Amino acid sequence: MLSLLALTLAAAGAVDASASPTAVSATSLSGAIGLNFGQVPGDGLTVGIGVSHRVRRFSFGLEAQFLPPGTTLVTSKEVYQHIDQPLTRLRYQDWAVGSRGLGVTGLIPLCFQDRGLGACAVVAAGAVSVDSVWQPLVSAGARLMGEYPAQSSVRLRATVQVLGGILRPSGAVWNASPVQLSANLGLVVDAG
Repeated sequence: MLSLLALTLAAAGAVDASASPTAVSATSLSGAIGLNFGQVPGDGLTVGIGVSHRVRRFSFGLEAQFLPPGTTLVTSKEVYQHIDQPLTRLRYQDWAVGSRGLGVTGLIPLCFQDRGLGACAVVAAGAVSVDSVWQPLVSAGARLMGEYPAQSSVRLRATVQVLGGILRPSGAVWNASPVQLSANLGLVVDAG
C-alpha cells in the first residue's frame, strides 16, 4: 500500500513538472534605456542595468538606474502668479529661473511572470542632486512588463512603472513629483 502511494505521488510530480514549462531557475542580466518623469529636474532619459534570479514564475532583482543631468525652467509669468506685489513695480521681463539635477537609484523588483508577461512590486532608493545639493529619494510602486520571445535565453523587455514618492528631493523651484513614471526598453540575457 505504501509503495503504491509512493509511486502515485512520484508519477503526479513527474506529470506536474513536465506540464509546466516555467519550472525553471535562471539568473539573468539586463540593460535598459528609457524615459523617466518626476524623479529629477528635466524629466528625461534614463540608463539602467540589473541582475535578477527567477524560480518558476517568481523573480527577485537588483537594478541600478542612472538619471542623467537635466534642467527645469520656470518662466517669469509663472513666478509672478505667486508674488503679492503689483506687476508694474517689478518691471515685467521675460526671464526664467531653473533647477538642475541628476540622480542614481537602486531598485528592488519582486515579480510574478507568466508567458512573457509580468507584474512587479518595486522599491526604489537613491540620491538626487538638485542645484548641487544631494538629497535622498525613496519611492515604492508597481511595474508591468513584457518580454519577447518569452522562452528564449535572449529577450527584449518593455516595462512601464509607476512609483509613489516617500522621500522626495526638492530645490528652489522644483520638487520631485508625488507620482513618478517611467517607461523602459531593454535586453535580458540568461546567464545560467
